[in-house]
Amino acid sequence: MGEEKDLHQEEIKQENKIPESNEKKNEDVKKVEIPELNYSEATRKALIERLALLISTQSPLNIKSEIDTIKSVFYLKLAKEVAELKTKFLADKEMKEEDFKAPKDELESILKSELAKYKQLKNNAYTQQEKEREENLKKKEALIEELKELIEKEESIKETFDAFHAIQDKWHSVGSVPATANNDLWQNYYLQVEHFYDYIKINKDLRDLDFRRNQEKKESLCEKAEKLAEYSSPVEAFKILQVYHQEWKETGPVSKELREPLWERFKTATSAVNKRHQDHFLELKEKQIENLKKKEALCEKVEAIANADNDKIKDWNKNTKLIQEIQEEWRTIGIVPKQDNGPIYHRFRKGCDLFFKNKRLFFKEQQGEQNENLEKKKELLEKAIALKESEDWNGTTDTLIGIQKEWKKIGPVPRKHSEQIWQQFREACDTFFERKKNFLGSSNEQQEENLATKQALIEKIKVFTSSDNPQEDVKQLLAFKEEWLNIGHVPIKDKNKINSEYHNELNAQFDKLNLKKEDREMEKFRSKLDDITDSDDRLYSERRKLSQQLKDLESEIGTFENNIGFLSNSKSSEKLVKEYSTRIEKAKAQCLLLKKKIRMIDSID
Repeated sequence: MGEEKDLHQEEIKQENKIPESNEKKNEDVKKVEIPELNYSEATRKALIERLALLISTQSPLNIKSEIDTIKSVFYLKLAKEVAELKTKFLADKEMKEEDFKAPKDELESILKSELAKYKQLKNNAYTQQEKEREENLKKKEALIEELKELIEKEESIKETFDAFHAIQDKWHSVGSVPATANNDLWQNYYLQVEHFYDYIKINKDLRDLDFRRNQEKKESLCEKAEKLAEYSSPVEAFKILQVYHQEWKETGPVSKELREPLWERFKTATSAVNKRHQDHFLELKEKQIENLKKKEALCEKVEAIANADNDKIKDWNKNTKLIQEIQEEWRTIGIVPKQDNGPIYHRFRKGCDLFFKNKRLFFKEQQGEQNENLEKKKELLEKAIALKESEDWNGTTDTLIGIQKEWKKIGPVPRKHSEQIWQQFREACDTFFERKKNFLGSSNEQQEENLATKQALIEKIKVFTSSDNPQEDVKQLLAFKEEWLNIGHVPIKDKNKINSEYHNELNAQFDKLNLKKEDREMEKFRSKLDDITDSDDRLYSERRKLSQQLKDLESEIGTFENNIGFLSNSKSSEKLVKEYSTRIEKAKAQCLLLKKKIRMIDSID
């Protein structure tokens, strides 16, 4: 009898090696097979549909982790959408951040409704679970009492042993009990089992029969556990394994020589499932860390752009486009580790918000200065309009030239007024000077003849065919220019039209020549100057415009070089450094061309 007792004590020790189960029966793990879903790629609507399906088909006590994940991903996607709306709202320089209000989201209302439903179901399930555990505790306490009574009965060994097995089966079929009572209950149960073995002095045949019965069940559990290694979902396999562990724990002892081999077989199958489960989450973690590095690189790009010196409107427009492209790339990157999600997102938003805040301040200052410039130009326009019908040719000429010089000194005006006020000012000045030319110039008949001569020259330019010698072709086109310049004035009503047609045809011929792009550009510019050399004011205006363009380009080069210096220590910014370097080379080439044009104007002076 001591052998049987020692055997059972050894079995209890083996059972204590098994980890605690999740107290779920196999049939409780799933009610309905639900396909996997990639949350990072799913839409918010798809997430809600998934949530509703889980709530309606699964036990509320089994899905808490997945419910929390869906909620977290949903609000992350909602925050990104709101941020995108805010960015578009603030792209308009007249909009203020405090004026932005996120629109009401119907999907969020549905989500909250489903979560409330889940919370109620979960509370009900917990209440029911606790109630069932209390009932199970009473059932198991009653079975322990039956064991005690069984020992005191005077029946045949077989009848007593059959009754013992019946009690064991009932014990194993009863579900979990309150955690606070579980340990004492098991200790009491095993104590009564030991008393039973001591009392009935079980014979070897019946004991072997019991061992074989337990052996079959444990071998079946080993086979089931081994098959879990090929289960499609490592997470679900791990959950099911916990149920098998609980069943193993509730199964009685086997013969001593099979006890260790069976346990090693079950433990080996367990290790394989646990390793797959662990590898699965390690792989997810590595992917999330990779995503974090990508987002950190984007943060560095945004911060570099936000802290760059942007003193021109075109700088702000160009960098706004870059920020929007980076934001679009951010949205394509998946989830990062949970503890890093909030900090990295807030860092990115901080960089974007800084850029748009500085942009709004810049345009606000620009708008005030440009409005002042507009008022100054309106005053000059009124003076020019008052003088356009004057017949004091010399005095008014000096006055208008002074007004034009003053106009050029005034900075830019709001874009929506720029073209209109310039055309009005130009029309007033041109009206006076054309009237002066007509008064002092040739007769109308001579102007009509000049018009016909210029029209004939344009026809000659149209039919000109280039040869294999570009230099000779250039000489011929320059001859056309010389001929054009020697022709006198045309009627004022035809002047703009005939000049435009002439320049278009001559430039088209230059474009056809096999010349370097820079040479073609200079010849076309020379042709343009030939048309304005009779006006110091227009030459001055052209030189001032080219000088401003040169200044802007040199400032832009300085900004790009400063940005490269800021980014040079960051490996993640190589693409942006390369882009800035390309822009610098293009800008420098354009600067050389502008300097040549300015020298050409100066040579005329």
